[in-house]
Amino acid sequence: MGHKEPMTIASALKLVQKNELVLPAIQREFVWKASQVVKVFDSIMRGYPVGSFLSWKVEPENLAKFKFYGFMKDYNGYNAKHNPVIDIPTDQARVAVLDGQQRLTSLNIGLRGTYAYKTKNAWSNKASSYPVRKLYLNLLDEALDNDAGLKYDLRFLTSDQVKDAAGDATKVWFPVAEVFDAAEQFQIMQLPAKYGVGNDSRAVEMLGRLWEAVHKNASLHFYEEDDQDIERVLDIFVRVNSGGTVLSYSDLLLSMATNQWQE
Repeated sequence: MGHKEPMTIASALKLVQKNELVLPAIQREFVWKASQVVKVFDSIMRGYPVGSFLSWKVEPENLAKFKFYGFMKDYNGYNAKHNPVIDIPTDQARVAVLDGQQRLTSLNIGLRGTYAYKTKNAWSNKASSYPVRKLYLNLLDEALDNDAGLKYDLRFLTSDQVKDAAGDATKVWFPVAEVFDAAEQFQIMQLPAKYGVGNDSRAVEMLGRLWEAVHKNASLHFYEEDDQDIERVLDIFVRVNSGGTVLSYSDLLLSMATNQWQE
């Protein structure tokens, strides 16, 4: 196992886009709440570490032996809670994430996708109770005092909520996904004027901080296992995921068998 060169968030998500960074069948699905996703983005904007990641390099000759999933991009608590199964060409090696799925998925949703969770007190069996929300950053003010210790005012909002805030002098909601699309620094420099805050030094600084966290700072550290022995990989997975509900080695073997063979 070796330590890989640190990469930026944008670089990692581009690998996710191309299915070069995938999830093995032994991984559970995305389970983080919107508040946890927000906390990850607050951390990266403050320059806090988001932890290390563990991956497994699967060589081309072994790819067909296993089932892999793509990362969640548009989560919907009503009808889109399951990671998509992907068919991977066997022309080149792929990297499967063994530890860090929830954090990487959170970054993927916030910067590229949506999060549709149930509105409070709404019916759980109705699709309308799960409006589509995107992650936004308030460019005019920081977060109010809160128990989570958040500094930045980051929220998942519907398009109607953003429209309703148009007349609020304390809020300019910026869609975080636009930072991911602004790959070059000159592109992020154009965005403050687009949202009417070009003369607000704090808003400009805030956008610059977010851009650097995504495109400039190599903050993601991967430890990569390249051994092709599945028993070794499963043992590693059990050990690094023993902090929560512990899965035994036999549980994982059964899980893989169920995913690989239909009968």
